[in-house]
Order: sequence, then structure tokens, then C-alpha cells
Amino acid sequence: MVDRKRDQGRGHSQLVVVGLQSKLASVSKHFQNVLELRTENLKQQKSRREKFSQCQPVPSTLPPSVSTGNSQCLEV
Repeated sequence: MVDRKRDQGRGHSQLVVVGLQSKLASVSKHFQNVLELRTENLKQQKSRREKFSQCQPVPSTLPPSVSTGNSQCLEV
């Protein structure tokens, strides 16, 4: 009788461990997907920032008093 209860306890423990391992694998995969998406979003954000913050030449039709140099930097 004691052996049977002990075997049931071991069986239950093994099922709990397998269930937890399965959940951990699922959560780990989901977290990896979130990190990949975040990384891609950061790359796109950096690209947009670089695109819109590059120095642009000032048109030569403007009088010299309007610009302080040959380029105008857009800072966002």
C-alpha cells in the first residue's frame, strides 16, 4: 500500500515536471518572438531617425543671412 502511494506521488511529480517544462518551452518561444519583433522595430525606428535627421543642403536661392552655413540639419 505504501509503495503504491509512493509510485502515485512519483508519477504525479513527473507529470507536473513535464507540464512545467512544456509551459516553459512555450513561454520561451513566445518571449523570443517578442524580442525579435522588438529588435526589428528598433531597427526601423533607427532608420527613420537617420533618414529624417540627416543634414540637407540649403537652397542657393536663399539669402546668406537666412542660413549660417551650407547645410541645414533637421533634428527630430
